[in-house]
Amino acid sequence: MRDFVELPIERVTNGPKHHFFAYYDKLQWDVSGSRILSMETSFMDRPPNPDDIANIGIIHLKSAPNFEKVAETKAWCWQQGAMLQWIPGTQEPLIIFNDRISDRFVALIMNVETGERRTLPRPIYSLTNNAPMRALSLNFSRNAVTRPGYGYVGLQDQ
Repeated sequence: MRDFVELPIERVTNGPKHHFFAYYDKLQWDVSGSRILSMETSFMDRPPNPDDIANIGIIHLKSAPNFEKVAETKAWCWQQGAMLQWIPGTQEPLIIFNDRISDRFVALIMNVETGERRTLPRPIYSLTNNAPMRALSLNFSRNAVTRPGYGYVGLQDQ
């Protein structure tokens, strides 16, 4: 039988709001290991409705951990979040996440230090981790119908 090493557990957020990251294969930690991305909601006991907003934020680990809101999104679900992640292969503090603007889902690239944003015409599902970076998209409206809990609500599948 193997011996298990106990690792310390440290809480990095506090209520009353709820914090989560979602999908397991995204880059949650920045390259320095001092900041992690998180989403924040005021509820956790029901699926999101089209008007529910989730906050996008950063938790600073080297200071007193706290959630610093940097953006909001209307394109998210509990299972996959907003596909929030640090953009790999860059020294700039760039994140990417999905949002709903008007009648479409998009992806936003944001510099978390300057607030500068760039909008991509489609939401992202996955990114390559080498240059040149490429993204794969998905019909999140259809996914909400065919895989409830994995897609985004708020837009009808065309």
